Amino acid sequence: MSKAGLHRKYDVSRMDGSSGPGGKHEHCTYFVLDLEHDEFALDALGAYADACEETHPKLASDLRDIVQAAPSACSCREAFCPHTPMLGPTTPSEMAGYLMRKR
Repeated sequence: MSKAGLHRKYDVSRMDGSSGPGGKHEHCTYFVLDLEHDEFALDALGAYADACEETHPKLASDLRDIVQAAPSACSCREAFCPHTPMLGPTTPSEMAGYLMRKR
């Protein structure tokens, strides 16, 4: 993990084009979370879900679904572990992609 502090690492643009020149979000700043490698990302999503629950309940629900998709730290060592999903998204990134594609 980098100890550099806050720095520019990603270029983000909105799918609706509003982050382009003259758009409503042209000068907005975005903060990106890596759901697979950032050890704090899922806690951040959970906190955001709690914060937006009242005004954006569907978003809060989707974020909680992503957090729940995190693999459990199961040590049962069974060939077909009953504690992990067999079908569907099995990681936070897969769940996020699934939720965005089904819209």
